[in-house]
Amino acid sequence: MSSSRYDSDLHDDFFREWYQDDNRKYDVFMSFRGKDTRASFTSHLYAALKNAGITVFKDDETLSRGKHISHSLRLGIEQSRISVVVFSRNYAESRWCLQELEKIMECHRTTGQVVLPVFYDVDPSQVRHQKSHFGKAFEKLLNTILKEIGDKWPQVVGWREALHKATHNQRCWKNSHVNLWRKGLCEAGGVPVVVVFSSSGETEIANEISLILKHWREALCKAAGIVLNCSPQPQLRSQHNGYLTVCNCIKTAVTVASAAFSCNCSPQYKDCLTRRNHHSPPEMSATISGSAVLNSSVEMEMANNEIDDLIQSWKDALHKAAGISGVAVLNHRGEMDTSNEINQFVKRWTEALREAASISGVVVQNFKNESEAIKHIVENVTHLLDKTELFVANNPVGVEHRVQEMIQLLDQKQSNDVLLLGMWGMGGIGKTTIAKAIYNRIGRNFDGRSFLAHIREDWGQDSGQVYLQEQLLFDIDKETNAKIRNVESGKIILKERLRHKRVLLILDDVNELDQMNILCGSHEWFGPGSRIIITTRDISILRRGGVDKVYKMKGMNEVESIELFCWHAFKQASPREDFIDLSRNVVVYSGGLPLALEVLGSYLFDMKVTEWESVLEKLKRIPNDQVQKKLKISYYGLSDDTEREIFLDIACFFIGMDRFDVIRILNGCGLFAEIGIFVLVERSLVSVDDKNKLGMHDLLRDMGREIIREKSPKELEERSRLWFRDDVLDVLSKETGTKAIEGLALKLPKANTEKVRTKAFKKMKKLRLLQLAGVELVGDFEYISKDLRWLCWHGFPLTCIPRNFYQGSLVSIQLENSNITILWKEAQLMEKLKILILSHSHYLTHTPDFSNLPNLEKLELIDCPRLCEVSDTIVHLNKVLLISFQDCIRLRKLPRSIYKLKSLKTLILSGCLKIDKLEEDLEQMESLTTLVADKTAITRVPVSIVRSKSIGYISLCGYEGLSHDVFPSIIWSWMSPMNSLSSRNQTFTGISSLVSLDVPNTSSNHLSYISKDLPKLQSLWVECGSELQLSRDVTSILDALYATHSEKLESTTSQMYNMKCNNVVSNSGSNSLRSLLFQIGMSCEITHILRQRILQVSLYHLLS
Repeated sequence: MSSSRYDSDLHDDFFREWYQDDNRKYDVFMSFRGKDTRASFTSHLYAALKNAGITVFKDDETLSRGKHISHSLRLGIEQSRISVVVFSRNYAESRWCLQELEKIMECHRTTGQVVLPVFYDVDPSQVRHQKSHFGKAFEKLLNTILKEIGDKWPQVVGWREALHKATHNQRCWKNSHVNLWRKGLCEAGGVPVVVVFSSSGETEIANEISLILKHWREALCKAAGIVLNCSPQPQLRSQHNGYLTVCNCIKTAVTVASAAFSCNCSPQYKDCLTRRNHHSPPEMSATISGSAVLNSSVEMEMANNEIDDLIQSWKDALHKAAGISGVAVLNHRGEMDTSNEINQFVKRWTEALREAASISGVVVQNFKNESEAIKHIVENVTHLLDKTELFVANNPVGVEHRVQEMIQLLDQKQSNDVLLLGMWGMGGIGKTTIAKAIYNRIGRNFDGRSFLAHIREDWGQDSGQVYLQEQLLFDIDKETNAKIRNVESGKIILKERLRHKRVLLILDDVNELDQMNILCGSHEWFGPGSRIIITTRDISILRRGGVDKVYKMKGMNEVESIELFCWHAFKQASPREDFIDLSRNVVVYSGGLPLALEVLGSYLFDMKVTEWESVLEKLKRIPNDQVQKKLKISYYGLSDDTEREIFLDIACFFIGMDRFDVIRILNGCGLFAEIGIFVLVERSLVSVDDKNKLGMHDLLRDMGREIIREKSPKELEERSRLWFRDDVLDVLSKETGTKAIEGLALKLPKANTEKVRTKAFKKMKKLRLLQLAGVELVGDFEYISKDLRWLCWHGFPLTCIPRNFYQGSLVSIQLENSNITILWKEAQLMEKLKILILSHSHYLTHTPDFSNLPNLEKLELIDCPRLCEVSDTIVHLNKVLLISFQDCIRLRKLPRSIYKLKSLKTLILSGCLKIDKLEEDLEQMESLTTLVADKTAITRVPVSIVRSKSIGYISLCGYEGLSHDVFPSIIWSWMSPMNSLSSRNQTFTGISSLVSLDVPNTSSNHLSYISKDLPKLQSLWVECGSELQLSRDVTSILDALYATHSEKLESTTSQMYNMKCNNVVSNSGSNSLRSLLFQIGMSCEITHILRQRILQVSLYHLLS
């Protein structure tokens, strides 16, 4: 697509004067070939222009079309500010279209009307030179015109003779000659005739006319388009669908003409008289073009300029009537000079085509970029018209509710503060679309508004920063003469001009903090009530720029995705019956990204089912390039190679993994992963969910993988990472691996286990990431790279790691669902190992020797049902942070040495059914924050736990909760149901400030009012006599707390201490990890959810 900034082609003063012309009723006139584009491109463009608030003149499809354009169309062109000419393959076949174009280019030359050509499935050069299919259409029209002229000539001759006789015999005016004249008119049908009387004539009428017009001879000769004849035989010209007489309206002529046409003629030949000087020349032009016969009334006293106006109106009328000027004239022998007529057609029309096609416009090829072209045209037209509304979308699916959410955040009516609001999200998710819709919706409520689009692109251009400052100043202050010398002076000018105005400013696609500093400075730059919206892919810009609120853009849901996709794929809101499942597959692939839905929908438009299936299969390997181009902006915007490498590693291997695990692995690769992942999250390239798992949009994942593929599209072994099953099997089976390969993943179903020779890895000297599943390696493990940092092998088939598979550089070993009985037979020094996961290894009986793993930080042996012993060497794990023996059902006890682990923060023993006690040594675990030991055989809690200073969350024997200031008393009450809290404040004075309350059994029905009436209440003691009553009371309390303090469950800060027959509910309002939940003897969905949240938060804090 090519385009031009049309405003640069026009002088600003002229443009403003042109735009403010009140005689222009329309913003845009559309010229197009109906049979080519009316039902497709043109109708979509028309709708988009209308949606943008642009007034469009578009002739109705039912409008009868003759050989010449109607007067209404000519006025439509003249009264439009811009003409959009849609050149298509058959445009030049239409005489109507070419007449429109000729008039458009006349207005372009004489009044400065802007012309915007659109080349729809044709090349501009074909239009300019009338070549190819476009040229053939033009030739076809000319041949049609030649044939028409030949067919009409006998009628013209017969009519001429009848008129000649009529003008030479006034006395027969009302008898035979009139009948002959009428007969000639009826036979002639649509043949146009112009009769001009001048000089001397043989009849009384002609003589009298010539006397009256004698002193106007010189003036009348100026009318080059009107035939003047001094001979008795007037010349005739083909000019109008009817009969047009231009003569002097002396009484005799009026009488004669009126009498002649008072006969029973057909209605279309009725006389339309303009009485003496009742019509101005422009009005007469309008009358001429709509009349069959015209008697033009003139005054002998007319001044020369009035005569000039009259002559010009005649010329205009003739031109309007025929759409052409200088038509061939009958010579004195009555012969038609057809060659001259055709030459005149060709000359004027080819000149109009050449001139129009030389103007920079929009090219729409292969019907693939229609939406983009329409958007571009609307934006250009809007800019030229200085319209305030912006083009939002052809199909604004899902826009409205997002706009409403944003407007609520803007709080424009209630707050008089200056508010900066950031819109953050990945590329193509719709930030710009929503920002435009907001601009249109609320912009008129401000003193001024500006939408600065494509800041990323303009910023890097020469003088781009100053240009943006000047644009902002013009938009809001309407200052056209102000020139900004440099960026710093621009900041001063902007602050001075804007600080007293209430403005709406939208900065779109910001990717540098300097852009905010230079264009919107600070809150002090703007007047009270101003709203500034910044759209970006990088949340760090918003944070460092001091925005007040951030709106995170989310993808479309399934319903919205289907509708948007279908509008582009089927031009309707739902899929066609044969395409329902295929459409859903595309929607799933697009992942709610509007950009992908629009691009893929347009791409698949009008394809067959088999073609759809082929495209979907291809997308699994090679993503759509239009989508990728947009997404790659964020990737190439990363500041250094390490961030790009981290992104590619995550895209290929680490989606869904724990963030801290990935940080440890990639740090082991020398990639500074902690800051790298942080940057990727801020740039909307990677996400982290509430379980600390890394996520990535499927299209971003595919974009990263495509970047790798593009570097070596054919030679698989030269790619840095291999993840696609067929590619990996090809390289391994052929043993073609090279040192270029840094990461490899091969995951096969367990039923389809593949045997691979270890020799296939021999040349992969730089392999650092290896992920296998359903694979059995056969051969010498010495061939595996010594640079390996991550070994993830699900379904490890061996009973132990081979002795020759020593990997001193490994950071993480994950052997889940393995066959190992013991990790290795001889202890190996692995100083860099930080993660050891042997979960779901059903044959593992003993833990490994930990003495040679000095830097291990995470040990997970979940669901190892045969594990019965933990090595005492666990004491050597001086840096371990998390240990989990969850669901190791045969594990009876922990070694006493485990309590000496001063670094351990989380210990998980849930499901260890045979562990029946925790030692008093527990207090030695200085860093222990979280202890989860529910569903065990533990019957007592060590007293030493009350002396723990660090523990924040504890869950034992199904009794779960968090410590509090009264933690020791709670523990005693918990483990000894007959005991009660040592102190219970029963003070009721100063009810609103009450901190502690004891509610007897008889008053428990009033619990729902407690939270509302006692805002400072921290603890509540409830006595109840049954499980049912307990359930009712707790439900009442929870409902009250939920309604009073929380909009979302996860933001609740209320604390509830629930005992089987004695309850304490605390509502301190603290966000501390030391102020959460105990649950004893109840199964409650709400408390379960809270427990999961607590554990996640605890893990996050302890690992960070």
